Amino acid sequence: MRRDLPIRPPFRRHSLGLFAALALACSEVPPETTSGRGASGADAAALPSPVGADAAAGGGNAGTGGAGAPGGGVGPPPTGSACLPAQEVCDAVDNDCDGEVDEVGCACTADTACWEGAPATRGIGTCRDGTRGCDDRGEFFGPCGGSVLPADDLCNGLDDDCDGTADEACCQFQDCPDAERVPDAGRPDAACVPGTPGCGEDPGLATEAFVVGETRAPVPVDYIMVVDNSGSMDDTVREVERNLGDLATRLANAGLDYHFVLIAEQGTDPDEPDVCLLPPMAGPDCGDTERFRHLDQKIRSHDAFEHTIECVDGCDDGAAGYRAFLRPDALLQVLVVSDDESDMPFGDFAAEMVGRGLPEFTLHGVVGLRDDECVADVGREYMSGVQATGGEQQHICDQNWGQVIQVLFDATVVQIQSVYVLAGVPDPATIRVFVTPPGGAEIEALGTWDYDARTNAVVFRPGSAPLVGSRVTVRYRAR
Repeated sequence: MRRDLPIRPPFRRHSLGLFAALALACSEVPPETTSGRGASGADAAALPSPVGADAAAGGGNAGTGGAGAPGGGVGPPPTGSACLPAQEVCDAVDNDCDGEVDEVGCACTADTACWEGAPATRGIGTCRDGTRGCDDRGEFFGPCGGSVLPADDLCNGLDDDCDGTADEACCQFQDCPDAERVPDAGRPDAACVPGTPGCGEDPGLATEAFVVGETRAPVPVDYIMVVDNSGSMDDTVREVERNLGDLATRLANAGLDYHFVLIAEQGTDPDEPDVCLLPPMAGPDCGDTERFRHLDQKIRSHDAFEHTIECVDGCDDGAAGYRAFLRPDALLQVLVVSDDESDMPFGDFAAEMVGRGLPEFTLHGVVGLRDDECVADVGREYMSGVQATGGEQQHICDQNWGQVIQVLFDATVVQIQSVYVLAGVPDPATIRVFVTPPGGAEIEALGTWDYDARTNAVVFRPGSAPLVGSRVTVRYRAR
């Protein structure tokens, strides 16, 4: 961040006695101070000057500005780091090693960042700068405050002690069966003494492993597609009829277990925007199959969400509901195709789905993403739902249904690669997930997944699915 240095006032005269005292003080640094070894015993002299430390604040020595001299103010030089005298400048550092900071008089005009801890930890991990303000005269900076300083590692995936490594004092599972396993009373799921690598498997833990992309028990996928039958949708409806068979073929070739529900007015009138699907998605003469159901319900310009809700247990045009056709352990995908806006806000739609026992779904939209000649109104509520659920969206005017089918298929595959159904029933509080990328080392996945008790599965969050070929290992204590 660019920082304009304050204008330095004229250099104040110092007495010869002060310079003599200064020279004497700086020549008699105790051996333990100049050894470069701090309170932790680490060799601080071997550490490079960190980017963003005191040097980034305008110059000065990397060994100054520690907890003993917090930002501005007066105090002895910090222990555990050498102080090499230099000309004092306005940088919140005791450059001349006299125990005073910026005593040359600095033009203080606004609060500025400062650091109260060891220079090597500044900006590392969870450590954050504090601020220091001006005194009443606007001449000197006041003391530094508000810094987030190093703390003990909490085994939370963060670098709490600001040394560049997260949770190095926490147990990690590794393959070293010849090493002795020692339980850690503070972490009942651990298999090692804190501060040492973990060894072997805790016999009290269940372990399930998966390889991303390899054949395994298929995760079922259920689709609900809602197509606007208003007069402006005639061309789009014809594209739907021509291309949905390709989606069925791709799903079947991939070995995916799918059910597909279509909610739209059914018919074969070429002058009307009604829909008739043929094999391989549907059966002969627009009929149903064991994988496909067509609910004959006219969808008007603004009511795709409303009819999706109404048709759960029975559509108002008389068609049977789709609830019994869905599987409770399936990934539910809802796809809206419309050139208009919804009268029902997405928040209301989501609440209605929860109320009907369908809380987990992903919304996709082929809708108006922007004003265009083929758009009656931008589908903002649909776009809001897509964003909230991590779905995909396509502009309805593009009419590239080959791309639409590819995007929908790819989104399904990515979601399947994000879901790992467990054979055992875990205590959710004990679940730990590890990912080994191809050719890499096992690392714990922290903050990237959730446990879905409804499907008894570990589900990676959008954008966090492991790469194909990765090994996913789930460890837990069974109920």
